Amino acid sequence: MPLTKRLRKECFDRDDWACRHCNNRNGIDPHHIIPRGRGGKDLLSNLICICRICHNAVHSGHLKIELIDGEVKFTRMRNWKP
Repeated sequence: MPLTKRLRKECFDRDDWACRHCNNRNGIDPHHIIPRGRGGKDLLSNLICICRICHNAVHSGHLKIELIDGEVKFTRMRNWKP
């Protein structure tokens, strides 16, 4: 089930309509920090805006996003650069 328009807008507004990893403002999408398949919920606290380049990197295993002590942490794998 897709995110509601309201939740998407809240995510975009909170993240200043920019990728939280590389600050790109083109092609941004909300992304679940904890995926739905692993129990992640459709909550603003579980969403982060990332651009399509970074989004593809997450799904290909080149960029890791974690929530550690309430902070979003990014780890680049295999020397990946956006």
